[in-house]
Amino acid sequence: MHPDSMRLMAAMKAKHLGYLYDRVTQVICDDGGLASNPAKSYRHVFADMIQRPRGKYVTYDIVPHPSVDVVKPDPFTIPAEDESFDLVVSGQMLEHCQNPFRAVAEMKRVLKMYCCLAIIVPSQGRRHDAQDGWRFMDDAFKFISAEVGGFQTIEDFIDKEGTEEGRGKHWRDHVWVARRIA
Repeated sequence: MHPDSMRLMAAMKAKHLGYLYDRVTQVICDDGGLASNPAKSYRHVFADMIQRPRGKYVTYDIVPHPSVDVVKPDPFTIPAEDESFDLVVSGQMLEHCQNPFRAVAEMKRVLKMYCCLAIIVPSQGRRHDAQDGWRFMDDAFKFISAEVGGFQTIEDFIDKEGTEEGRGKHWRDHVWVARRIA
């Protein structure tokens, strides 16, 4: 993740994810969280939570890597029980996914009722990987939420203030935070 993505996730944590501090557990799923170095993982954004006695941060990805805790059998299966997580995060993954609707439906399956999902994806920018199929415009998460169902949107915006150093101006990250309600 680039620095602006980290800044945005930290801002969403501060603004919307405080409910985690009141929970007995703070079990977090990072779907697509492979990171080439620790500074590029959201894990450090949630370090205070996962250091608590029942805190846990589990990184899932389809590619084996030292930063990945569990290798997914396919892009649309998170090998975990239903309603296993207090929070699901995903950054810069859905644009590489063949079917983002299906991927979000799987994130919903493993998310506990009334808990949150926080996704950050680009709304613009050049191709940046061998498989790169999507940019998420203003209405993208309205469509995904309507199709998947069971979410209440808390925040949905495109970051137009990103910094050049953080490459945010290039990507104009789209941020979606939603609560599972069904």
